[in-house]
Amino acid sequence: MMSRNYPRPNGPKLYSYVVADDTGFSPNPYHGFCTLACCKPRIRGDAHIGDYVIGTASIAKGKDDGHVVYAMRVTEVLRFDQYWNDQRFNIKKPRSEGDEVLRRGDNIYQPSYGNPPWSQLESAHSNPDGSQNVQQTEIDTEADGVLISDDFVYFGGAGPDLVKFNNVDIRAKRNHRCNFDLGVLQAFINWFGGQEKGLLGTPKSPFGTAGRCSTRGTPRCRLTCR
Repeated sequence: MMSRNYPRPNGPKLYSYVVADDTGFSPNPYHGFCTLACCKPRIRGDAHIGDYVIGTASIAKGKDDGHVVYAMRVTEVLRFDQYWNDQRFNIKKPRSEGDEVLRRGDNIYQPSYGNPPWSQLESAHSNPDGSQNVQQTEIDTEADGVLISDDFVYFGGAGPDLVKFNNVDIRAKRNHRCNFDLGVLQAFINWFGGQEKGLLGTPKSPFGTAGRCSTRGTPRCRLTCR
């Protein structure tokens, strides 16, 4: 993976996408860092340090109100093996016997140097019996990149309505949007800079005793997770 631990020479990029399942797993806003390690490989495979990511609730078929779930400025990009071996993020390895926050951990891919090349911890993306979900592993590891931020705001299920930026509604409907002009980008950066930062809310979706994403590895996931 080409290093993306440097700002883009022509200025930052803004990515907007729909958080299909706001459970606190993807993104994972706990322990002082907001991390995007699973789902959205197209964003994780392209973003640089200094880029911005915003996730909103769905507005499809009146399912939700499209509120802001979270927003972050990317402050670090790691490979999966780096994320796994970094002592700072051991706390983000899920623990099935832990509380809801610990069970939501997103540091789930351990290098196996075999086939498949990644071992998946029991997590939100596992099969119901806790075994590795091969289809979901393929989606998550399509991009070998984990986005990390210590400059973020996570509202969860009680986020504010998203204002228009330079008269543009930046919310995505499927996949993501990123081709915004400079006026929209600057308006977003001004909005982001005025927000109180950190973990401000709780996830909208209950994690449940098994802690599994409802669409993991399914055709719907292949549409929404990327």
